[in-house]
Amino acid sequence: MKKIQKILEYGLYLFVFLLPWQTKLILRPGWLNRGDWEYGTISLYGTDILLIGLLILFFILSWREKKGGQIETTIITHPVRAARPPLPRRGILIILSGLDLFVFISIFFAPDLVLAAYRYVLFLLGLGLFWLIVKTEYDNIKLAIAFFSGLLIQSGLAIWQFLNQGTFAFKWLGLAAHLPGDLGASVIETTGSDGVAERWLRAYGSLDHPNILGGVLALSLIIIIYIFISGYLEKEEIKKEKIKNKKFFIFYLLFFLLFTALLFTFSRSAFLALAVGIVIFLAMIIFKKDWPALKRLGLVMILAGILSGVIFFTYQNLFITRAVGAARLEQKSFSEREMYLTDSQKIIEKNWLFGSGIGNYTKALSSSDLKRPWYYLQPVHNAFLLVWAEIGIFGLFFFAALLIYLFLQSWKKNNILSLSILVALVIMMMFDHYLWSLPFGILFFWILIGLIYKSLNKN
Repeated sequence: MKKIQKILEYGLYLFVFLLPWQTKLILRPGWLNRGDWEYGTISLYGTDILLIGLLILFFILSWREKKGGQIETTIITHPVRAARPPLPRRGILIILSGLDLFVFISIFFAPDLVLAAYRYVLFLLGLGLFWLIVKTEYDNIKLAIAFFSGLLIQSGLAIWQFLNQGTFAFKWLGLAAHLPGDLGASVIETTGSDGVAERWLRAYGSLDHPNILGGVLALSLIIIIYIFISGYLEKEEIKKEKIKNKKFFIFYLLFFLLFTALLFTFSRSAFLALAVGIVIFLAMIIFKKDWPALKRLGLVMILAGILSGVIFFTYQNLFITRAVGAARLEQKSFSEREMYLTDSQKIIEKNWLFGSGIGNYTKALSSSDLKRPWYYLQPVHNAFLLVWAEIGIFGLFFFAALLIYLFLQSWKKNNILSLSILVALVIMMMFDHYLWSLPFGILFFWILIGLIYKSLNKN
């Protein structure tokens, strides 16, 4: 039993480290309207196999504990060791059960039943990951080390991609090739000092889009900044000055690489989410009159300002293009987003009660417009509208209830970090869909929800 617990613990560390890598086996390629249908592709990811194995062990452990009573465990005295929280409250069980019910019901309204069933299994994996996070004993420090170690690699890769203006394909790590001249590549189109048009590739990391990498980095920076301003680096009992200096060096290294990589994604929604998260920190600090924390936050803002200034003056034409939004590709992006909003209204009008089927939004869109090219078959860039369109009004109710419940509990318990993450999540979901539509986004969403809920069950 103790061996199973240890495997679960270190398996969880490995999972959060490997999650950004998109290694997968394509079981059924998506093909729709004479083109590749990304949102209809059925794949088995390497991290899915790992997660399924962990969940099997988790259920075996839970069953044996229930059958034989609580096993003897060593009392954990580590100050940051996460003790097993009490059983979830009735409210969260009702919300998750309701969400699961209407996701399941939506399958029977889907035009592609196989795709809907696949997406339902992926949803169940997300729920299983939530319970794994909530009920598994693990060390917060080790989990953070595993997570941020993975992000350090992603940040380094992203910075290299932008500076190199290209990347390579490597199937064993799930890396796709991206070049500025490729159709469909996420680029910024601007005019150089010589008057010649230029296309600049945005940083992807190993993920499917720069906005996804930007969102992950923004949320991670919120966590890093919180650790710094809360004084954790100074609260720990540090007997040697070298250890203290090492911790601060790691913080500055993380902040420098993650923030630089975030800038090179040029993700407006990620910038906005990070800014709002910092504003929440600032408001709560001033409300509590925690002046040492305000001093630390000021230092963080100075570092961010210096780093932003250096990169801005080097690539100011790119940042101005993204900020003003007057360039051809920026206007095209805005017009496409408006078109996707109009599409979602049509889909919702036809399927407002039970939805068009989990994962079947683009299939339903194709059925209503047979002549639309495959590259315009995209989900609406708003996760809440996408949830409504796919699983209906009741499904949207329970999805929103989950976020509202966590927000209210975070507010009640004065959990500043959870509040900041939740608000940042909502902002990103208002402008994009990957936290509901893509495998990485789904699992990353449930990791965050699990961590937030677990933090609300501890002092």
